[in-house]
Amino acid sequence: MTNQHDRSYQLERDGKPGGNRLLRRREVEQKTGKSRSAIYEGIKQGTFPPPVSIGRKSVAWLEEEIDSWIAKRIEERNRALGSQSGQERGKHG
Repeated sequence: MTNQHDRSYQLERDGKPGGNRLLRRREVEQKTGKSRSAIYEGIKQGTFPPPVSIGRKSVAWLEEEIDSWIAKRIEERNRALGSQSGQERGKHG
């Protein structure tokens, strides 16, 4: 069975040591621009990386997973802009 969090934000491992720095929630909020509630809603929906436990009442996120999530948002935006510019060329051509 596939975990709901095994989604597109999962990283492809290439055997190289990664940037496994742990980010606390406030750092994730600052880095992504998402609010606390939006972060946890994204986790619930399976659209945002889940945190890892670092203590009894503490969690953190892997920086490389957050960076990957951000990169995918940028790719989606660029694809959307690319398809829009292609549509615009068709209108003016």
